[in-house]
Amino acid sequence: MVGGDKVMMYDLRNGHFEGQLYLSRTVKPVAKDTLDGTFCIMLLAFSMPAPNVVTPWRITWSGDAALGFWCQHSPEMLPGVAINVDLSYLTVHDGAGRGKGAEIHARAMHIELASADASEYTTTGSLAEPVSA
Repeated sequence: MVGGDKVMMYDLRNGHFEGQLYLSRTVKPVAKDTLDGTFCIMLLAFSMPAPNVVTPWRITWSGDAALGFWCQHSPEMLPGVAINVDLSYLTVHDGAGRGKGAEIHARAMHIELASADASEYTTTGSLAEPVSA
């Protein structure tokens, strides 16, 4: 996260990430059953690891815990809301051949809503920053 002189970077070598992301303002979360009947949530979220850097994350969470979370919190999953995540199976997908930038794909082990004071971000140009209180 960006905060004063603190800059958060990701160590993707271990394939694990714990931290805070912000739900997309343009792509709504999708919840559905997969072909084998497993409940699944798919999210697009963003992080701001450094000034002027925004990283997109495509997150998939499936199973009973995802269903319970969705049943309880789906009305609160609004654009820009902050979520605390525990992610694994991180892979970087370079979208250059499709005219897109790189994004990180991951499987969620756990997701929870962040506190209300971290729940929104504003966008100025291409830079997304947390709203300061």
